Amino acid sequence: MSPLTRAYLAFSTLSGPLWRIAMRGRVARGKERADRVGEKFGEGYPARPEGEVLWFHALSVGEVLALLPLIDLALSERPDAHVLLTTSTASSVEALGRMDLPPRAIHVLLPVDTSGAVAAFLNHWRPAIAVMAEIDFWPRLLIETKRRGLPLIGVNARIYEGSAESRARLGGLMRDVLRLFDAILVQDETSAARFAALGASPDRITVAGALKAAARPLPADAGEVERWRAA
Repeated sequence: MSPLTRAYLAFSTLSGPLWRIAMRGRVARGKERADRVGEKFGEGYPARPEGEVLWFHALSVGEVLALLPLIDLALSERPDAHVLLTTSTASSVEALGRMDLPPRAIHVLLPVDTSGAVAAFLNHWRPAIAVMAEIDFWPRLLIETKRRGLPLIGVNARIYEGSAESRARLGGLMRDVLRLFDAILVQDETSAARFAALGASPDRITVAGALKAAARPLPADAGEVERWRAA
């Protein structure tokens, strides 16, 4: 583990009060939902369903839409399992409230990257697998997930040149995080090369294309759709 990773983990152990202050400010500015912000600290979750829980994470609505066909497939292959879907944004809470998630899918907000919030999240949900869409990586969460022996899969991953350059400055921290993954399914050859350059194991990278090609249509008001068609 690199010195930067160790320093980050030490900071995340102590940063809980700072996150609380930041979240209060975001709630006051309308950036977070007051009725849901507790989930970011491992609080106020619904009861965990019995049996296997498959955890899927997407940053926001666009990534969720790409994941839905994969979630549908997972639930059809595991008829006794439930899916835990996590996102990070308040806008995703609003949008998912208008969408039809599968009957055995539960949506909650991803915890902030502190030792307490991450432990509360993992202790409550006890997932059997973690599937991360795109590149929304939080080091404490991923390290603690892997320490519990969960398979860790990245899907629909793509990284642009500027993002690759900025993440390269993280050096050992980025390498430590990427090497936690058992498999990373990327959208294109360029992303495969960039992930390998950042430290991911090349033999765990597969070019699988973009999941968004199989995504459901965006949610829309049926009346508005017909009005636009007529126009």
